[in-house]
Amino acid sequence: MDVGIVIILIAVGLIVIRELREKLDWFQTSNRRQTPTVEMMALKAGIIKNPRPERKSKRLKYGEDGFEDGVEVRWGRRSDPTDGTFTQVSEKDMIPFLSKHRDYALWYKVIHHDFAGGVLEWIVSQPDCPNAVATAFLRALGYEDLYGLTEQPKHSEYLYRVVEIISQRDADEGFPSDTMRDPEPNEPGWTSTDIEAFDRAAMLEQCEAAARAQLEIGRTPIYSVPRNLFSTTPNGPSLRSEYDVDETGII
Repeated sequence: MDVGIVIILIAVGLIVIRELREKLDWFQTSNRRQTPTVEMMALKAGIIKNPRPERKSKRLKYGEDGFEDGVEVRWGRRSDPTDGTFTQVSEKDMIPFLSKHRDYALWYKVIHHDFAGGVLEWIVSQPDCPNAVATAFLRALGYEDLYGLTEQPKHSEYLYRVVEIISQRDADEGFPSDTMRDPEPNEPGWTSTDIEAFDRAAMLEQCEAAARAQLEIGRTPIYSVPRNLFSTTPNGPSLRSEYDVDETGII
């Protein structure tokens, strides 16, 4: 046999052997048994449905105790006088009462009223004052024009001290966003407070526009826009308070 033909036959044989070996390796690899993990074994046994279940937030009903977004919500905290009368807390006694009854939903109701005596300043100065409470105050006061102010208003100075505290806190530690979410329109438990849907992104845009308008004409706004406050949507539980508030105080 010619030497050249032999060489060709050997080369072809080597190629065929290589192809067969690769196919055999693929077949063995594809059928190789995987080492079962604890999650796989539990899944097969029907113990768990998903090794990584998605977190689902349970919305509590009005008056229902429990946990929502990992935060404990408790009812039955109202403590009226033992003589059978109802709670009456005037402005001068409000801070000690709010300090003892750290009810964020009550704080939310209070900041919608024009209380002096340091009450509003006290609320937004608390380390645990929720983002929802601070935002609600700015909405109630009229955030559209606040951040275009270049001089301190001469009237109701205590209200603008609250604005200053909010702006300063926003630049430092900020406000917790996981303890209380914004109340929703027509939500039970908020009959005495006007709850309206709002757009935080739109609020931020309006406040920044008011500030830019002054800067463009060479004037400096006295308050910095609380960008972190408006850029964060609270994801805590939807709280309610058993206390109510009117212009006389807490009732």
